[in-house]
Amino acid sequence: MPSYTKNATGSKRKHHSDILLETKNLSVVRNRKTLLEDVSICLRRNEIVTLLGPNGAGKTTLLQALLGLFPSKGGSVYRAKNVQIGYVPQKLSPSHLMPLSLRRFVTLCSNAAHESIDKRLESLGINDLATQQLYNLSGGELQKAMLARATAKEPECLILDEPLSGVDEAGQKKIYAWIEKYSRENSCAILMASHDLHLVMGATDRVICLDKRIRCEGKPKAVMQTQEFNKLFGKIFSNNRYAIYAHEHNEKKNEK
Repeated sequence: MPSYTKNATGSKRKHHSDILLETKNLSVVRNRKTLLEDVSICLRRNEIVTLLGPNGAGKTTLLQALLGLFPSKGGSVYRAKNVQIGYVPQKLSPSHLMPLSLRRFVTLCSNAAHESIDKRLESLGINDLATQQLYNLSGGELQKAMLARATAKEPECLILDEPLSGVDEAGQKKIYAWIEKYSRENSCAILMASHDLHLVMGATDRVICLDKRIRCEGKPKAVMQTQEFNKLFGKIFSNNRYAIYAHEHNEKKNEK
């Protein structure tokens, strides 16, 4: 049976059972600055959707609005009833003033079985780091820890905000491969914000290009050819790989 949600005007709108998350004509304004304008997207079961856009395009704002962490000015946000969502934020900065081991971090606020947690740590290759303090982990190890925590309870969908921040290229390939494998094996829908164009295209079912508004959307090969995409991300190389969008992160750690 389809479900319903109310939009900003109070009227009801029908949702099909395969839609887990959706925005309709979403606008967000903060301190008189428009962060998102008239954005409509949806995430369906068993698909991987990548949200692409330059720095300041509103990707994090959109993900947080879907989670209910950011109020909207107009439009509507829908989350399927009782949907379980795993979330990996763009950045985590552990402090030595608050000792917390990797295992404790993964189990914090979670009733996931120990066997499930052990399986997740092993699949990510960080089981031997379980007793290490978070602040001692490299950038790649910390991102894996956050993925382990987000997937410990086997959610129906994952929201990943640039999950490879602070990870070197070799580590990026491994983590992207893990994300794709996890999604396919667990029928988990994934909505992921990213700048890593040369890596995400192969695993993505659908691409959404955002720059405060939706600029283009569709299958990767089709989106690659659009004028809007090339305005945002540059020209296609002859081998169909893209120039990486120049974006600097504050975090300088690399995966060990």
